[in-house]
Parts: sequence; C-alpha cells; structure tokens
Amino acid sequence: MSAVGPAIFRVNAILSAQTTSFEDALPQLRQDLALARAAELVQQEMEPLDDELAGGATLEELAADSPMQIGTVTWDAQSEPADAPATEPEFYNAAAALADGDFPEITLADSGTIFAMRLDSLAPSELQPLGDVRAEAEAGAAEAKRIEALEAEGEALKARLAAGEDFAIRASSDRSGGPTVARMKSS
Repeated sequence: MSAVGPAIFRVNAILSAQTTSFEDALPQLRQDLALARAAELVQQEMEPLDDELAGGATLEELAADSPMQIGTVTWDAQSEPADAPATEPEFYNAAAALADGDFPEITLADSGTIFAMRLDSLAPSELQPLGDVRAEAEAGAAEAKRIEALEAEGEALKARLAAGEDFAIRASSDRSGGPTVARMKSS
C-alpha cells in the first residue's frame, strides 16, 4: 500500500549501503554551495538589468550604468565569432531567433555569462564574384558529379541484386588510386 493507494513495486536490485565521511564529502559540498551562491548572485545581477531594459533603456545605457560591456558581432556564413559570449550555444540560439524589432532581453548562458542582444542591421544576400569562388564552385560541381556517378552505380548494383544475380563485391585500387569494383559470380 502506498500513500496514494494500492501499488505494485518492482525491485531490480539490492545495493549495499555506502558511507561517505564528512571530511571526504566536504570539498564537493563546498563546490556545490559555491556554485549555488554564484547562481544566486548572477540572478540578482540580472533582475535590475532586465528591469532597465523593460523600462526602455538601450544597450548603450546599460553598458554605461553597469559592468556589462557592449560589443558588435557580425554573424554570417563566412565568419564565426571567436570571443565570448558569442561562442556560447545560448548566444547562437538567441541570435538565430532574433528578428528585426525584437527588444533586447537579458539571457543567462550555462557558463554563467549574461548577455543581451539586438539586431542592428540585416544585410541582404549578395552574389559573390565568380573569380573569388571559381575554385570552390568547380570543386563542388566535381564532387556533385562524383556523388551522382556513385549513386547511379549503387542503384545499378541494387537492381542487379534485386533481379537475383548472385555476386560478391571486392574493392581494390587501380593505378590512378581510385576504387575499382571486381564482380565475381559465385558458383
């Protein structure tokens, strides 16, 4: 019988008791308490900053009146931020969800870093000059052709297997270093 009525309990194992002395547990307890206190302090720091933003303060005013620093991050496919807090996963997720006209909010990262962001400008995509990307474009086209040829060969082999042909495939290298396929009928 349990506190909420009849119940069935399943016991998977009976474990022996473990005893940890206070002296052995003390370093972990101190660390846990320090982390809990640090989280409280960060939360206490966030509340007035969030209140200022809700009251209409700009990020520049927040930086002038608090220990927060203001910075600019260019976020595009060619560059990846290397400095905190832009390297935090929470920053990346917030930046990905940011839209024009969104109001800044104080956000806490798992590392304990707090940040706020706004979208200053959104540059439209632009076509890059062919001379700058020619080698990359040619390599991409060659890779696409190679993948297409491998897929076609794979589909042909699959069709032959489905048709009942019995063979083993053995991969080896030819003189050019590329793979060759030797098909052998089994007897």
